Amino acid sequence: MIRIGPSGSTTQAKSTLEAVGIVADMGLGALEVNYVRGARASEETTRKVGQRAEERGIALSAHAPYYVSLNSAREEVRESSVDHIVETARRCHWLGAPFFAGHGGTYGGLESDEATDGVVERILLVQTRMEEEGITGVKVGLETTGRPSAWGTLEEIEAVADQVDVVIPVVDFSHVHARTGGSLRTEDDFRSLVDWALGVSDCLLYGHFQSIQYGEKGEIRHLPVDAWDPDFRLLAPVLQSLECDVHLICESPLLEKDAILLKNLLEDEVG
Repeated sequence: MIRIGPSGSTTQAKSTLEAVGIVADMGLGALEVNYVRGARASEETTRKVGQRAEERGIALSAHAPYYVSLNSAREEVRESSVDHIVETARRCHWLGAPFFAGHGGTYGGLESDEATDGVVERILLVQTRMEEEGITGVKVGLETTGRPSAWGTLEEIEAVADQVDVVIPVVDFSHVHARTGGSLRTEDDFRSLVDWALGVSDCLLYGHFQSIQYGEKGEIRHLPVDAWDPDFRLLAPVLQSLECDVHLICESPLLEKDAILLKNLLEDEVG
């Protein structure tokens, strides 16, 4: 099944609980709950959101805080980053959300292999704490990043997923596009990336989409989808050919409007 929705909320909603209903009324099927400034929502509020989503047929995911930095030179930052990820996993458990997205942070002055080892070490701690708390059925999604200064290439994420059972990749198509100087140019380019993700995550595609402005140092800023860079019209036939679950979250400035745009592209492809 293909589910598409906005990140965080909608331009109309005053709360996540309200956003669930608005997204459902629009005919969308997903919502990513944003904990990017901290996973602090109460258990009661979080469970209410999860219950409303189940009632309205909305698939939930979440996004961990932006300030996670698993390879920080400061031990207290590394430790707090593990805490932030566990807090997000805990709320996903309350929400009934099977996965969430998060960033690894910068390389912290380390080479790629050393930084990846550091991410493995810290995410293993996350996995242990999740097991101790009885947080089951929740996957930690590591997101591809849009700048060479940030940890999160395909190879790095796959290396962690190979060593930590709880990890899956989160494919941000535009981040990959920006980091590689605009590599998503054909349908085959999109298909290759999707096939990689499905192989690593066992037939699940969890991703983010938006157009993007980029330069020599990678990502500059998110743009509306109809800037067509990358061109998601090329992704539509790839998605329609899949027999795996797809959960795509719009992170463009237009949120639900662009989520509907991609949904309509897929429906046109079927038609």
